[in-house]
Amino acid sequence: MVNPPLLSYPDWALLSDIYDIPGLHCMTGIVAKLIGEIEKSFANTEETTEGKAFVDSFLEANNIHRTVYQGSHSFEGNHGRQLLRVINRMRSEVDNLSQETDVDKPRIMRIIDTIQAFDWVVESCFSKELIGDYKGAIKSFSKLYTDLHNNFGVSVTVKVHLVRAHLSPKINKRHPGYGIGVLTEQSFESAHHEFKLEWQKTKLAMNHSNYPKALLDCVVR
Repeated sequence: MVNPPLLSYPDWALLSDIYDIPGLHCMTGIVAKLIGEIEKSFANTEETTEGKAFVDSFLEANNIHRTVYQGSHSFEGNHGRQLLRVINRMRSEVDNLSQETDVDKPRIMRIIDTIQAFDWVVESCFSKELIGDYKGAIKSFSKLYTDLHNNFGVSVTVKVHLVRAHLSPKINKRHPGYGIGVLTEQSFESAHHEFKLEWQKTKLAMNHSNYPKALLDCVVR
């Protein structure tokens, strides 16, 4: 260990008893993962880009935008949430695909089912309030995602695991009666975004001789 740990707990403490569920990142990450799997449902999509073109057309029609983050496509919170709300509209787009298009339609439809189930999860327990049967929502999403994994080759990401295995216990133990929005990371993300806008005005490359002073002047005013 180079530096002392930021958090100090007994050796027997479980990590799951320390951390909070990062609701914003779980939402955007799971949405991006499943939308990526829709693209992969088109044959040879890396060469033909048919899958990406199909998804991009749907996003544009619904005024939803993707952003590139660390080399991969993702969604900012508002756009990810909007996509969850309108994903059912994609069913007709899939039905209308040309017969010449080499695409696994049943796979896409099951992914849409799973995204809709995840929308129920987000709606029921990702805000400050618990709405409806959040445990049932988590159970439904978990069942559909398991089917995607077992029958359609969709991998289980860490964020999916957090929702399936730790979301309900975390609510019961850390803040019973309230959703994970009471301990969300969104306020920190908003501060990060605002600082980025300020840094863009005066930023310098890290190897620049004046970088330390420029960063200090941006942080301390």
